[in-house]
Amino acid sequence: MPTIIQVNGKFYPVKDETVLEVLEKAGIEIYSQCRDGYCGACKCKTTNPESVKHKDDILAAFDPESEILACSSKVIDGETLVLKM
Repeated sequence: MPTIIQVNGKFYPVKDETVLEVLEKAGIEIYSQCRDGYCGACKCKTTNPESVKHKDDILAAFDPESEILACSSKVIDGETLVLKM
């Protein structure tokens, strides 16, 4: 089963890269700054935050029940992350 990010009904395949890298490669505009999970600028709303694994040393504030940090999260193998953008 492929690993995928879904944004506005479109699907984007994921290799071994962060959500932010996939979105940028797909030409989807997303604001980001630090890329290390400290500033929280790249917060994204999602319906299924359990489909990602965040870096262990995130310091930025976000709601883990409805948000992810795109710079510091990778989609779990075989999962589809659904973003609300």
